[in-house]
Amino acid sequence: MMIRQGCDKDIPTNQVQLTDTMHRVIQTLFLAAISLSLQAQTIKVKSVEVVTNDIEARTNPKQDNNGDFCALLKIGIPSLRDISFTGWVTHVIYTPGEYKVYVPKGTKKIKFNHEKYTPGEIVLPEPAREKTVYKVTLELPT
Repeated sequence: MMIRQGCDKDIPTNQVQLTDTMHRVIQTLFLAAISLSLQAQTIKVKSVEVVTNDIEARTNPKQDNNGDFCALLKIGIPSLRDISFTGWVTHVIYTPGEYKVYVPKGTKKIKFNHEKYTPGEIVLPEPAREKTVYKVTLELPT
């Protein structure tokens, strides 16, 4: 069977079906690529470790609402401002490239959020100890 297309061309029916199928495949691939690029990206927690030779939490201590001394999380992330931290967080101090987040003893995890990224979570290797420094390294998606 032939289909008349345009002024002088006859196209076999199976070629018309193949063209329609190819169009649908290309359209589906295009939509899939767009949806993947629109998915929110996640900031990766690269490492969390206790730093025994850092005495800042002892020399510049902060207290929680109960008067107990806090642990200090030094959270390193290059060139990203306006991260918010939630959970058992008592104080946050930002300096370029690092957030100093004070948490009460016993804290096991905190959450972080930035408007351009999916919210994330920092899990400590142990319940936080007072006047102890924990180094956290965050990594932006590439």
